[in-house]
Amino acid sequence: DRLTSCPMSGVLFKDLQIRLGFPYLFCHQGNCEHLIIVKDLRVWHTTDPHDVRYYPLMCYKNPHTRMVCRVCQNFTARWMTVNDTLASSMPCFFCHKCYLALHFDADDKKLGEFKAFQYIDQSDATLCPKPPVVA
Repeated sequence: DRLTSCPMSGVLFKDLQIRLGFPYLFCHQGNCEHLIIVKDLRVWHTTDPHDVRYYPLMCYKNPHTRMVCRVCQNFTARWMTVNDTLASSMPCFFCHKCYLALHFDADDKKLGEFKAFQYIDQSDATLCPKPPVVA
């Protein structure tokens, strides 16, 4: 699969080609990222809201608090390191920019000893475990 991006102003949910259980990245304002996973899909029922403005209907939001970067304390962590001689804790979490700035020099040479893993923060996931009940 190849990554694509487009302005959201002209896109409707029905225009998206979605794979169930596949993680998608919603990015806005240039650097605010949200992981979205469509876990379940069902046919509209007569007890569901009739107004299309209610859709897509989010029926569950993960209550997990997001893991922020230990350096800038601002952006969501995208990297986790262990056995990191440059980090203040183990494991340690970094946004992409801080991870690169701390762990690599201008020539992309690795600084210090560490093992790094890409990190997907669960607070970004929007899940729908069962259909909502609408009265």
